[in-house]
Amino acid sequence: MRDDWCPSVAERVDQLFATFHARTEPERSGDEVARELTRRVGFPVSAGVLKALRRGVSDGDPAVLVALAGYFGVPGCYLTDSGPEVIVLHRNLELLRSIRAAGVTRLALRGGGALRADADLSALVRALDAL
Repeated sequence: MRDDWCPSVAERVDQLFATFHARTEPERSGDEVARELTRRVGFPVSAGVLKALRRGVSDGDPAVLVALAGYFGVPGCYLTDSGPEVIVLHRNLELLRSIRAAGVTRLALRGGGALRADADLSALVRALDAL
């Protein structure tokens, strides 16, 4: 993965759904999320809108994107921007998803041996995925 590669909005939306659920639970349903987004933005948001976002058919209304990010507990910029902070957050979400999928229940990180580069983070994700 290139250091400056930024995932599409569709990939980022998909990442949110894929990451934020318990290991033994299914992803949150589009209907469930749409109901909450409707409440947050003050106008109707359908599960079809979320499906279109995930498929890349639509880039989405900025208010819906910010509310969707907030629903999953990440900054709105994750879905509305494309800068370096988005890339870092996306990679962190990949790591979180890999840790969960591997069944890790405890994680101890120590100073001094910190990840030195995105390549180290990518290697850690691949290693966890292989478990």
